[in-house]
Amino acid sequence: AFYQWGESLYRQRSYERSVSTFGQIVEKYKKSELRDSALDRISEIYGNWIKDYNRSSYYANILVNDYPRSPLAADAYNRLAYAAYNTGKQSQAVNYYKKVLSDFPTDKKNSQAALDNLATLLPPAEFDRILRDYRRNNPNTDANLPALIFNTGLDRFFAENYESAISQFSTYIRDAKNGPHYYEALLYRARSYKQIGDTRRSLTDYSEIYNAPVNNEFTYNALLEAGQLYFDLRDYQRSLEVYETLDRVAQNLQNKVQAKFGMADAFLAMKNYAQAKRTLQEISGNPEVAESSRTRAKFMTGQAEYETGSLTAAFSIFQAIEREFNDEYAARSQYMITRIYFDRGAFDDAYNAGVYMKNNYPSFNYWKARTYLVVAEANYELGEVFQAKGTLQSLVDQTRDRYPDIFEAASKRLAEIEEEERRNEASLNSGN
Repeated sequence: AFYQWGESLYRQRSYERSVSTFGQIVEKYKKSELRDSALDRISEIYGNWIKDYNRSSYYANILVNDYPRSPLAADAYNRLAYAAYNTGKQSQAVNYYKKVLSDFPTDKKNSQAALDNLATLLPPAEFDRILRDYRRNNPNTDANLPALIFNTGLDRFFAENYESAISQFSTYIRDAKNGPHYYEALLYRARSYKQIGDTRRSLTDYSEIYNAPVNNEFTYNALLEAGQLYFDLRDYQRSLEVYETLDRVAQNLQNKVQAKFGMADAFLAMKNYAQAKRTLQEISGNPEVAESSRTRAKFMTGQAEYETGSLTAAFSIFQAIEREFNDEYAARSQYMITRIYFDRGAFDDAYNAGVYMKNNYPSFNYWKARTYLVVAEANYELGEVFQAKGTLQSLVDQTRDRYPDIFEAASKRLAEIEEEERRNEASLNSGN
């Protein structure tokens, strides 16, 4: 009756009264067949609900000492480990978890819990050794281990321990070909290979996902990431093919838009500007596409026009974007407007466009700096060499640690102008 009453109080979350009731069994009925269950419940309540880890540990110790063969002993050791960890005794917690594995290997629930916790407490190499030994010594008890191996791989991936993550994912892929995480493991292994620079293996894993007989929930990510990786490797034709596949299999508009942007990037990189513009028109001309994507597509169309020398068409596109919006694409459009003025030889207009950029886009520092590279050249072409040098020196000072590409370009151009001045001075002196 005491035990049932204690359980009733436990279900009502009346934890202090429940502990008191179970405590009467522990103290007054030491030969009761329910005494180990009462000890287990008290330890659980103190550890999980009252958060008194010392009391939880006290009752778990009584259980393992008085009932070493109890089916609840493995639970008690896990609670001892949990209490030790939460009182700052990590090495003691590790030892308790190891004892669960060594003394209760067939207790799947508690062995799984011990392994889950050891995966976070131990260095990867030590945990891998323990897991390997456990699987070898207990070949019939690892039904739940593939999930642990997969989750350990995820933990190591997000901890940026990519080599170790690859090891875990490879084990899962080898042992759980029909497992629920098979394609996800391939995806994360591909990402891990990419992070360590092994692009060949990365692309192989991506292709296994998107070439599966039936599309899976990771097909889209695999195609998108593989297309970008081929692009980064400057294999633009292969990148285009992967993005075209993505365009065919995409199930929603957003995914199709991303596929078309990838296709357009590849066309632009291969200087197939006509096809790039046609692809971008499918985005910018679709009213169902998000406005931000349509604006991006218009901007890229302007870039294509600029690259083919159609400066009037490009200028019109960039001017329309800049007038309508006040976002990054508007700032980039103003930069392109400044460049087009310069390319046309309208140096005063280029200078004024740069001032406009400074006044109207104060928070877009990168594009302001890029614009002022053009302004410096406009100053130089106008014969205002002192102003050009001052602008370049300001860019060097302001971008040194922020924008390496602008810093390099400004430094190089400033050095060229200064060298030209030295040569001119030397020529004048030699002429005298």
